[in-house]
Amino acid sequence: MKRTIIIIILLFTMLMLTACGQSSPAFEPQQDSGSVQIPNPWRDITETEAKAVYPQTFTVPDNAENAAWRMMESAGAPALLELDFELNGLHFTARQQQTGTRDADLSGMYYTWTAQDSMTLCTGLTGTMYRCIDEDGYADLCIWYDEASGVSYSLGVTAKDLDGFDLQAVAEALFPVTPEEQRTEEHFNARDFLLSIPGTWQTASVVSEEDGTAHPEYYVRFTDSEILYGHMKDGVFVIDHTDTISRFEKTAAGGFKIQAEAANGEQYSFQTSQSDNDVLEYFETWNEAAFSENYRGGASLSRCILQTS
Repeated sequence: MKRTIIIIILLFTMLMLTACGQSSPAFEPQQDSGSVQIPNPWRDITETEAKAVYPQTFTVPDNAENAAWRMMESAGAPALLELDFELNGLHFTARQQQTGTRDADLSGMYYTWTAQDSMTLCTGLTGTMYRCIDEDGYADLCIWYDEASGVSYSLGVTAKDLDGFDLQAVAEALFPVTPEEQRTEEHFNARDFLLSIPGTWQTASVVSEEDGTAHPEYYVRFTDSEILYGHMKDGVFVIDHTDTISRFEKTAAGGFKIQAEAANGEQYSFQTSQSDNDVLEYFETWNEAAFSENYRGGASLSRCILQTS
C-alpha cells in the first residue's frame, strides 16, 4: 500500500514538472499581426503637401540639408506641421499650427528658460526668444504669431555651445524675400546675413534725443558682402545705409576680421577683440601694422545680447 502511494506521488510530481516546463498559450509571444502598438501621431509628408495645408508655410533655408516634413492630425484640431533640417552643423525643428492664440508654444521643448527677449522678424511679426544654459549645453527657442491668420510658429535648436548664435536670423530665413521684391528700409532678405557674423551689434557711441533718452549711433548687421547700418524702429531693424565688405575672414579662435569700404571710398576694418568675442574693434585703416594709431573706440561694436530674467 505504501509503495502504491509513493508511486502515485512520484507520477504526480513528474506531471507537474512537465507542465511547468511548457509555455502556457496565454503567455506565448504574440505574432506581429496580432500585437497592439501605440500609433505614431506624426506622418511624413512632402513640401507640396505642407503648402497645401498652410500656403504660407516655411521655405527651407539656403544651404540647409536633410530637410524633412511631417504632420500631426487629430480630430477637432488644426493640423500641426513640422519641418526638420540641418544647417551649419546644427539641427533645427520648426513648427506651425493655426492656434488663434498669441502665446502658444508648439515646440515641445520643456526647459527652464534662463534668458528671454522680445523680437520682431523682418516680416514684421513679433514674438519671444528664449535661451536655457545648463550642464548639458544650450537650448534656444523662438515663438511668434501671425495675428492676421491666427497661425503660431516655433523654431528650436539645441547644442553644446550656442554662444553668439542668432536664432532669429534662421527664423527670418524661413520666410525669405522673393527675388521680385526689392530690399527696402523695413524689409530685407534675412538669408543674406544668415551666417556671416551672427547677431545684431551696436556702436559704443550714443546719440541723445531731445527728451533726454540716448541710444547707439548705429545698430549693425553683417551679410557676406555688406555691413548694414541702421536704427531700431518699434523693435524692427531699419537700414540707413550699407558699406561694402572687401575681405572677410573667420579666425581659428572664433573671431572675425573684416575690411570694408564706405561709399566715399573710406577704408576701415573691424576685428574681434582678443579679450571679448562680443566686441568688434574699429580701425580707420586696412593696414594691421597701423591699427594702434587708427583705433576708434566710439565706432567699435558690441553684440546686443538677450536680457536675463
